[in-house]
Amino acid sequence: MNLPPTLSQPRLLRLFKLIFYPLDYLEDNYQRYGDIFVAGKSETPFVYISNPQGIQTILTRDKTDFKTGGGSGFLSTLLGDNSLLFLQGERHRRERKLLMPPFHGERLKSYANLIYSISDEVTDKLQINRSFNVRDIMQEITLKVILKAVFGITEGERYQRLQELLKSWLSFLIVLLMPYLFSFLG
Repeated sequence: MNLPPTLSQPRLLRLFKLIFYPLDYLEDNYQRYGDIFVAGKSETPFVYISNPQGIQTILTRDKTDFKTGGGSGFLSTLLGDNSLLFLQGERHRRERKLLMPPFHGERLKSYANLIYSISDEVTDKLQINRSFNVRDIMQEITLKVILKAVFGITEGERYQRLQELLKSWLSFLIVLLMPYLFSFLG
C-alpha cells in the first residue's frame, strides 16, 4: 500500500508541537504536506486526513474494512486487552451499547448543567485581579464533575478520599502516558 507523505520532523518536536500548539501543528503540516499525511514510521502509522472526500469515504465505508491497531503494549497493559478501545466487531458493538445510555439525550444535557454549575462554583472562589493556576482550576472542575456524574457524590470523607485518589492517579497517568505518546508519534 502506498502511504501519503510522512512527516520529516523529529518525533520529540512533533510531540511538543502537538501538545502545546495543536492547531498550528495541523495547519503547518497541512500547508507542507497537503490534506493527507502520515506521522510515525511504525507498522500502524497515524494518518491525518482533512480532505472532505477522504473523510466521507472513511465515514461511509463498511466498518469491517477498518481494524483498530489492536492492543499496543503500553495501553493494553494499562487498560487490558478487553478494553473497549481494542475490541472489534460484534463484541465491540455489544459493549459500546452498554455504555451508550449515559451519553444520550436528557442524561447528556444534565451533564452540561452539572459542568456549568460546578464551573460556576469553582470560579466564584477566584479573586479579581489575582493570578491563578489554570491547570489547578480545570483539574478541580474535572474532578468534581467526575465525582458527581460517575460516583454520585459531592461531599464527605469518601468524596475527599476519591478526589485525592483521582488527583494522584491523573498525575501518575500523565507520567505513564509520556512514553506511549513518544512511540505513538513514531
